[in-house]
Amino acid sequence: MIAAISAKEFFYASDYKIQYIKKAFRVINALRLSLFVAGLTLTAQSLGIVVREVFEYPVVTTSVLQTQSSVEFPGVTVCNLNRVGCHQLFLKARRAGAGARAGSWQDEERK
Repeated sequence: MIAAISAKEFFYASDYKIQYIKKAFRVINALRLSLFVAGLTLTAQSLGIVVREVFEYPVVTTSVLQTQSSVEFPGVTVCNLNRVGCHQLFLKARRAGAGARAGSWQDEERK
């Protein structure tokens, strides 16, 4: 048999549930905040250790200026932007080898 509850009891029960949910969210938010603060503290501590280690070692900078009476000319690469077809280059090289024996490869290219 189903017991009938009054509206007052229903609102009291639902209000109790809402308060329980709010309290649970407060606990969860407090836990999140404490984890965030703990993580932030550990990060700051680790960063402090790293910065301290960096500044422990001295910084030594030396510079030496030497002049030479003669300097070697640097290697120069000339690059044109013409596209080379590898197959055509191979054919020209092959014709050049055959042309040395049987004639000029330029004659064969014109044909």
